[in-house]
This record gives sequence, C-alpha cells and structure tokens, in this order.
Amino acid sequence: GVLSADTVNAAVALNVLGKGADIDADGLIKSFAKAEKKAEDGLTLGQYGRFIMALTAAGIDCTKAQIGGKTRNLVVEMEKLTADADPTVEEAVYLLPVYGNDNYRNISGTTPEGLIEIILDAQGENGFFWADEKAETYSIPLTSQALLALVPYLDDELVDKKVSDEVADAVAAASEAERVVTNGMSYRSRSLPNANSGLLVDVRTED
Repeated sequence: GVLSADTVNAAVALNVLGKGADIDADGLIKSFAKAEKKAEDGLTLGQYGRFIMALTAAGIDCTKAQIGGKTRNLVVEMEKLTADADPTVEEAVYLLPVYGNDNYRNISGTTPEGLIEIILDAQGENGFFWADEKAETYSIPLTSQALLALVPYLDDELVDKKVSDEVADAVAAASEAERVVTNGMSYRSRSLPNANSGLLVDVRTED
C-alpha cells in the first residue's frame, strides 16, 4: 500500500515518454485503497500528493477518481488536510507538482506560492535541501525532488536563481562526473530542459 518515490518517478517518466498507457492504473487505485485502509489516522499530505501524481500520469482525473465504487475528489481531500497542519518540505515537494496541473489549480483557492516558499526555506547555503533544521546533513533525494517541483516556476526570478545557480552547482559538485543519478534520472549542472506533460516535468539529459 505504500507508494514509494521510485514508483511515482517511474510513472512520471513513463508519461513524459508517451507511455502513460503502460502504467497500471488499476494497481495504483488498489494500492491507494490499501494504504488508506492501513493508515489509522488517514493518509498524509505527502502520500496524497504521491498518489495524485502517479494516478494523473496514468491518465486518471483525480478530481473524479473511481475508488471502491465511489467517485472521489482526491485533490480536495488532500487540501482539507492543510487546514489542520502546514505541510513539511518533504510533503511540499510532492504537493507543488499537483498544483502545477491546470486541472487541479485553485480548486479551493490553494495556490503554489506558499508551497514554493516552504521548499525554498529548506534550502541550505550550499544549495542542497534539508528535511528539517535538526537534520545532520542535506538530502540528495529531497534536493532532486525539490528540483523537479520547482522547474516549472523558473519564470519566478527567485526560483530561477535558486534552481539554476545554487541547486545546479551543488548537485554538480556532489558527483565526480558532475551528475547525480537519482531514481533513474540524471541531473546535470546548467542543464534543465523541461517538457511539461500535465503535472510532469522532464529534466533528464542525454548520457
């Protein structure tokens, strides 16, 4: 029932490559139902964000998803959770891509700006992103996911500076080959081509 970042990114990559039809949408729906049943306190913001990203990549409109014989708006359900607690940066990196989708934007007045601020506030002086102030070191997976989430907002001057300069330099310095391979995707310094496909952004580079 747990949907990993690897599974989400695999679904994203398949959709970007025009193979969204190959994604097991029924399997994702069953996984969502299983995770929901298992979670005593309900799914978290981050879990909702991951499922919405993967389901959307599979061609499912999450404002009217068919789950357990019922039509559910998973985006609104996710948004209701924000009324009880602000998202963490680890949740925000999965929520921001949801609001980058035209079908899901501003369903109940939520905008990306607050999520962008949460993500950027978690960036250290070295350009990497930290899960929290008490973390002993930065997180390369979190940095990679933050990069994916922020790329569609490069028109914003601050985001452009943070992503194009600080993150690219930091990620490049983290590898002797000037690249970090995370979840099967390569990120190169100063190379951030993007191809929007729904809520998906492709920042892969040729090897």
